[in-house]
Amino acid sequence: MRIWTTRLPGCTALSKIFLTSAAVVVMLSSLGCNLARSGRGAHHPVDPEGEMSVPEGEWNRRSQWEVRRDAQGLFRAYHVREVLPHRMIVTVSETTQGQEWKRWLLDGSPGAVRWTTYVVALPSQEIVNQYDHLAGGSISLPPTADRFTRLGQAVAAGDGVYAPGRRLIEEFAGYQKLWTGFYARPREVSTPVCPATGGLAPYAIGVKSCVELAGMELGDVLVKLWPWDYDDPVFESYLTINQAVRDRFQVGDPVRLEYLRPVDEEYELISRELTWPGFPYMDQPPSAAIVSFEERFLPLAQRPEKELLELMASQTGATEDNADLMRRLADCQAVTDPYRLPAMAATHKHPFLMEPVARYYLDSIPLPGPTDRITAQIRWLHKVYGTEPAPSRQGTYALHDYRDGDLEAHLDYIEAVLELAAEYNQRAFRDFSAAELQFMEETAPDLLEGFVNAHMMCFDQDLERQRRNVELLGMAHRLDMAALIRQAEVVSKLVDGDFLASLKQQMETSPDPVGRIAERDTPWGEIILDGTADNRYLRGTPAVLVNLGGNNFYANNTGSSIPGKVPSAVLVDFAGDDRYENWAPMRQGCGFMGVGILLDLDGDDSYIGVRYVQGTGFLGIGILADAAGDDIYRAIDYGQGVGQFGAGILLDDAGYNRYEGHQSCQGVGFTGGLGLLFSADPDGNDEYYNKGQHGTGYGDPGSFEGWGQGFGVGHRPYASGGIGILLDQGGDDRYEGGTFSLGGGYYYGLGILNNRAGNDRYRGSRYGMGFTAHQAVGIFLDDGGDDHYHISHFVGIGMAWDESNTLFIDRSGDDVYIAPSFAFGAAAQNGFALFIDGGGKDRYVGTKPGADRGNQYHGGTSIGYFLSLGEGEDQFPGRRHGELSSERAHSFFVDSPSIEAAMDSLRRVPLERTDTSE
Repeated sequence: MRIWTTRLPGCTALSKIFLTSAAVVVMLSSLGCNLARSGRGAHHPVDPEGEMSVPEGEWNRRSQWEVRRDAQGLFRAYHVREVLPHRMIVTVSETTQGQEWKRWLLDGSPGAVRWTTYVVALPSQEIVNQYDHLAGGSISLPPTADRFTRLGQAVAAGDGVYAPGRRLIEEFAGYQKLWTGFYARPREVSTPVCPATGGLAPYAIGVKSCVELAGMELGDVLVKLWPWDYDDPVFESYLTINQAVRDRFQVGDPVRLEYLRPVDEEYELISRELTWPGFPYMDQPPSAAIVSFEERFLPLAQRPEKELLELMASQTGATEDNADLMRRLADCQAVTDPYRLPAMAATHKHPFLMEPVARYYLDSIPLPGPTDRITAQIRWLHKVYGTEPAPSRQGTYALHDYRDGDLEAHLDYIEAVLELAAEYNQRAFRDFSAAELQFMEETAPDLLEGFVNAHMMCFDQDLERQRRNVELLGMAHRLDMAALIRQAEVVSKLVDGDFLASLKQQMETSPDPVGRIAERDTPWGEIILDGTADNRYLRGTPAVLVNLGGNNFYANNTGSSIPGKVPSAVLVDFAGDDRYENWAPMRQGCGFMGVGILLDLDGDDSYIGVRYVQGTGFLGIGILADAAGDDIYRAIDYGQGVGQFGAGILLDDAGYNRYEGHQSCQGVGFTGGLGLLFSADPDGNDEYYNKGQHGTGYGDPGSFEGWGQGFGVGHRPYASGGIGILLDQGGDDRYEGGTFSLGGGYYYGLGILNNRAGNDRYRGSRYGMGFTAHQAVGIFLDDGGDDHYHISHFVGIGMAWDESNTLFIDRSGDDVYIAPSFAFGAAAQNGFALFIDGGGKDRYVGTKPGADRGNQYHGGTSIGYFLSLGEGEDQFPGRRHGELSSERAHSFFVDSPSIEAAMDSLRRVPLERTDTSE
């Protein structure tokens, strides 16, 4: 177990002009000075005339390191610290042992057999002075060593590099991040055309990555990447070569590589030269909406649990490491893509904003009751997108007044609403050409199918589909979201309680309140008003369909917009036990390039669909609202509150309901999307099921894919994720999810699950119940009840992975937590996990709470933070009741009646260092 240490404060970078040998000795002998420290200001020194003094070459944006190995096995590390037109400073460290070079150089080359800094005059290359760090003083110049034989230009060019050191993280701020596309496995080769005996064979080709731009295909073998040859250790895995590349290069730097391609029974050696690409679309600063949102909420980050963490960190020497993690998380938000949503950016950059931001959204979701509930829900979307409500429509298309009018007046009103909504639809899509609109419509199935098959877009083996999907991501952000929300607000006038009551009265007093009451054709779709008969709607795509009652069967567009034909669609069913069944996608309250609303006001109903059904939006806004009854919802994938480039909302106000899907169902926000499932009955005992279609890609026996249930997910690595919310108002509920289910995020996505009351049961496999992976935010909130949590496989229940933040809170109740490993406030790879149990007598089974893991991906540290609060005596594996402790200086465990009590205890008796070994 690592001993706690306190890092010495570093001095400023060496940037002064050295006038004397004594000045050189004084500055280089400062023990607090970290010679490897560099900031953005150190990259471009300024000469006395104020001119930027940067030498020509590929290395002028950062200090450079390299490590060479000579024939006797001696390692020699060169660090070019500073270059001015007349002088260069280089530190040379020698060791007989291989090292983790980036850390070794940063830590001052511990154990080096030689460690010398040279001041070299340019262009003569004469050594002006040299300082021996091991001897602690300036040393005389041997007659044969008056010149420095390895110029900065040669060092920076990378000739013979063994393994570069990592540039400091602040150097990345504001730069587009480099993308290699190297997802490969080691491959042994033997061929006379190349001396290589091994290389890396890609198993995925990402569009617009270096691998694709170089023309590589599956089956090829990478054997050389300048400046590394095939026998260099960076070729051991795709992780090591990716790290080496990102340590050394930036977007726009040159790439020279060689790979072998199988031809018959031999190989062909192919050489390519190009420039390093960045992640597509990830090239812009945070938007004004992101900046404004962060500034508004930042004061709320000062929370008691943060104060407690800072106190424990100060006592264990972890303050600087924790601050370094916060800087790394913030750096993930320095460069964004056009889909990054304000709430995700703020909670990722400031982990202690997770609960305030989640409550801000959850507590403002409209409850059942008001007549304009759906309109209020649509207006709530402005909170998600940081948009402002559009100004009210002025001028020619004033809505007709239906009040005190006959049935024809109501039809006139409906038509006027459709006309006004169509105008806002045109405004929402005005930045697209007709060809682009057709492309997006035709490519939507590819995007959906591609995610189901690959999840990570660059892993899609169908390269043509992947190219189309990447092109779609490159254009969809031009959608005018404010105009689209305004369109939905206008359409919601047709489901306003006052209008429906008036329309129902007119329909019931018609000559035939049982059969067809009225119909009208409009340029924006057909209007149909039907009576109380049991009807079957097998075909057709009406813009508005209103049914007074009866046990109906719906297989038409079921309140869903149709691109280019029906920009707005509404289905209202007043009563009856109805069946909604579709095998076509984009149905049952789906907004596909438009707005769709399905409102069922009474009855025990069943909704059966396949894909993108039951309150979904794709380049649109879709809402399914069921006001009463015990209902059943079933979908294969993308169902029950799913949004992508828009919003998908499922509102169920009452009853005992079952929500069933197989993948990506129940409150899922994809790129540019908001997905919300709100089950609002405080007494409804609901069931949520999201798994069972495909076995997990991890190969875990008995485990299925899930990717849903309060889940925000992006199309990695091309586009940030959206916001997914699953909110259950109460009742004794049961949740079952596959991998990546139940309150989590993936690739710049934000997922929230909130169960507000009841004795609930949660079942998951891997990545479940408060989880994150890959620059995401996951929030799991259970506000009360005696709950039971069970993860069957590795990873889940309050954990964070890879530059991600996770919050897990169970506020009260006697709870049981079961997980085999990596759970209960576990974090790794620059993750931040906060686990809080607020009270009750709880039992933890399977793994030790509050433990961190490795950080091989990026270096640095993680924070695993576990808080068990309240008077109940809990049971923990490997922990004691009342324990306050920290391990590895980056995991923190607290079992205390309250945060205040824990802080009082630590102020009286600070944490003491305990050195043990594992």
